[in-house]
Amino acid sequence: VTDALKTKYLKTLYFGVARDPDGTSLLEEYIFSFSYDEAGCVVLDMN
Repeated sequence: VTDALKTKYLKTLYFGVARDPDGTSLLEEYIFSFSYDEAGCVVLDMN
């Protein structure tokens, strides 16, 4: 993830909290969207 941010490659990251080890029963899901401004700063939006 860090390398993808540094190279401005990362656009979307899905993060889930699951009830079971297999991750088939999600309790919560977060979607992080990344964009990059002209100064090279990362802009984060959480959906």
